[in-house]
Amino acid sequence: MLEQSTDFVPGTIRSKIHNPYNEPRPFMRLFTAILIITSLLATTACSRNIFSIHRIDIEQGNIIEPAAVNELEPGMTRQQVLALLGHPVLQPVLNPDRWEYVYYKKQPDKPVEKKLVIIHFANDKVTNVEKAI
Repeated sequence: MLEQSTDFVPGTIRSKIHNPYNEPRPFMRLFTAILIITSLLATTACSRNIFSIHRIDIEQGNIIEPAAVNELEPGMTRQQVLALLGHPVLQPVLNPDRWEYVYYKKQPDKPVEKKLVIIHFANDKVTNVEKAI
C-alpha cells in the first residue's frame, strides 16, 4: 500500500506519495545525450562551417569557346556566325550590325570570369571581331 505523509493536501500537484515512475531514468539521460551529439555531428558533416550559407555558381550569357571564336574570319555571313556561336545575347536595336556575345560566371571564393566577343557586320558580312576572353 502507498504511504502518504502528513503534509499531503488533496488536489495539489506535489504530494509525498512514493511513485516508482517519477524516479529519474539514467538510460533516458544517456539516450538523450547520445541523440543530441549524433544530431550535431550529422549536421556539421554536411558543410565546412555550421554557420556558412550555401552559395551557388552564377552563370549567365553564351558559353564562349575560344576555339570557336578563333574560327571567326572577316567575310563570314551571319548564318555562318550563328552556326558557329549561336544567337547573341545582345543585339542592339539601334545598331543591328553589331552582335555581342557575353559570358559571366561567378563562383564562391573565386574571381569573376567574364568573356566578351563583339562582332561587327557590313552588308551581312563580318568586318571586325573584338575579343576579351
